[in-house]
This record gives sequence, structure tokens and C-alpha cells, in this order.
Amino acid sequence: MKTVNQLLSEKLKLYELDNLFKEVRRVQRYTFKQAVDLYIAEKNRTEGKTFIAKGSLAATAVNRFEKRLTDAIESNVGYKSEIRKYMTNFDKMDRLNVQVHKKLNNINIDKVIKLATKQQRELVGGTVEKIVGEIKRFPENMLGDEMRQQFTKPVKKVLYQNIMQGKSQSAAKKALHKFIIGDKGKIGQLERWSGQIARDTLSQYDGAVNDMVRKEFDLNAFKYIGSLVKDSRPQCVKWKKMGTILYKNLTKEISWAYSYGKGMIPGTNKDNFATYKGGYNCAHHAIATRIEEKVLTKK
Repeated sequence: MKTVNQLLSEKLKLYELDNLFKEVRRVQRYTFKQAVDLYIAEKNRTEGKTFIAKGSLAATAVNRFEKRLTDAIESNVGYKSEIRKYMTNFDKMDRLNVQVHKKLNNINIDKVIKLATKQQRELVGGTVEKIVGEIKRFPENMLGDEMRQQFTKPVKKVLYQNIMQGKSQSAAKKALHKFIIGDKGKIGQLERWSGQIARDTLSQYDGAVNDMVRKEFDLNAFKYIGSLVKDSRPQCVKWKKMGTILYKNLTKEISWAYSYGKGMIPGTNKDNFATYKGGYNCAHHAIATRIEEKVLTKK
């Protein structure tokens, strides 16, 4: 029989998404190569042109490039396959939560999981739409607007600016590489954005289920579980040392975090604490539980 910590470790593994990111990086490498090739061709083609003529030619070229790029991402079989695999993580999260609450609180949350099914579908659908534009897309919008805003349009902008400014090939390649693939330890834009969307959506669903469990079983506290690292936030260090936080004290604790901690997500309150926890990309777990207040006071 697995321990609570072992089950929580399995939950954390659902956020790793290594295979998805391999496909994302392939898309980024493809984008970079195509962008550099276009830059070289357009720099030669617009050489000696007037500013207006150069602008017109460059605008047409980068607009066509963006269209080809979105088509290429949409037709990427490996990328879309990994998105479908990612969707199964919601079911895996459900099964792990059932085991965690059985082990920690001796309660059966099957009914809560069924109630959460509709919310799960909405979150999954929204994520897929944002990443590959497969849900509710229109013929003229082959990718979700958010994806275009976060990746394809900025790539187009970097290309256009470098063409118009007549940057050297090496300077243009450096600028494109920094945005598309990453630089100096920073990941590329598509990997950063899609990773954030994928992880945040799974985390939000997990937190929402946990809060539904708290309400359904009238649980009065959260166990704050997880490891501390060198750069753990002050609030996470505090709550991890506390171990258990009474629900009635959460408003005070969150206020402390805003004043003396860092990285808290705006709008965090006692009713969404299970979702937002210690802030952006927090790897800790806030598991709803019941505890006798006098026991907690003695500690």
C-alpha cells in the first residue's frame, strides 16, 4: 500500500510533461530554421529598396510566413498526439486524489470526482484550444487567438523589425534564437507559454477538486505538504513548518504572505487556496483534512 507522500510524488510527476516539451522544442527548432531562411531571402530581396517599398515587401513576406507556421504547427502529428496524452493526466489525477483522501482522511471522494467531471472537460477543452486550436476553431482562425498572440505574431514581429532595420545575419539570428528557442538558461517562448498553460490548468483542476472535497466533507484545515528547496518562498517555508493550517486562519496567513512573502497570485483567498497555494508554479500540495483544533493548538 502506497503512502500519502508516495501518492503525492506520483501527482507531481504528472506535471513533468517531458514528451510534450520534446515536441514543443521540435516546433521551435523548425520555426527558427524557417525564420532564418526567410530573413536571409528577404534581406537580399529588399536590398536597395525605398523604405516604403521595403516595408510593403517585408509585411507581405512575414504575413505569409505566419500562415505557413500556424499550418505547420497544426499539422504536427507528434505535437497533437502529446496533447491528447496530456489530457489523460486529469483522469490519473482523479485516481490519485481518491487514494490520497482514503489514506489521509479515510473518506471516499468518488461522488466528488463525478461532480468534477464537467469542470474537467471544460478545463481540458480550453487547454487544447489554446495550444493547438483543435476545439471550436473557425476556418479563418486555424490556431487559437491566444497562441497567435503568444508565439506566431511575436515571431513575425521580430522578423519584420530585423528586416526593416537591416540587421546583419548574425544579429538577426541571435534575436530570433533568443525568442524562439531561448538563451542563457531561458527556455523558448512556445515551451514557456504552453508549459505554463498545461501545468496551471492541471493544477487548477486538482485544487478545485480538493476544495470540493473540503466543502462536501466539512473539512476544517489544509495539510501543506511538499519539499523545501534553497529558494523556497517565505510563505511556503512558514506553512511547511506549520504542517497544518486551519481553514478559519487562512485569510490571516494569506495576508501575511502578501506582506512578507513573494510570488503570490493576485486574488488568492481562503476559498481558492487549494488551487493557488504558495503562488506561481508552487509545487506544494494543500490537501483538505479534518483536525481537532485543540490538537493543533498543543503543537
